[in-house]
Amino acid sequence: MGAAEKLSNELYIGPAPTAMAARIIQAMQPQVEKALAFCFNTHAVSDLVEAIHNHDMQLWNAIRGGQVIGIEITEILCFPRKKACNLLLTAARGNTLRSWGAPMLEQIETFARAQGCTMMLGRGRMGWSKLAHQYGFDKPFILSAKGL
Repeated sequence: MGAAEKLSNELYIGPAPTAMAARIIQAMQPQVEKALAFCFNTHAVSDLVEAIHNHDMQLWNAIRGGQVIGIEITEILCFPRKKACNLLLTAARGNTLRSWGAPMLEQIETFARAQGCTMMLGRGRMGWSKLAHQYGFDKPFILSAKGL
């Protein structure tokens, strides 16, 4: 099926066209803004769109029946000893994540390996730890922030 997959019930999962980033993120704006708040508001929606347009981040989407039901935003991080694909933000409409999360993660992992990454990173609220473990992530930790 190639880089993007079509699943039953007209579910498309795959990378989103860079030119459509603003429109796709806008379709998920309430969910994206909620996720950004959990990420300490380090980015605004406009920052994400700009980074995607500049190819500093990647946008992945799940679409069912012409409606965006979920997105993932990733970025490649280079450390002195490892290169990682960071799952920066996940946003889902309702309880749809279980229908697209695993196949999207598989595509992201394939992309990450092609970029030379040797690990995936993710962060999220405590409720994500069980799902993260099901997807093969281990060693969960809490990321805290303190304003200065």
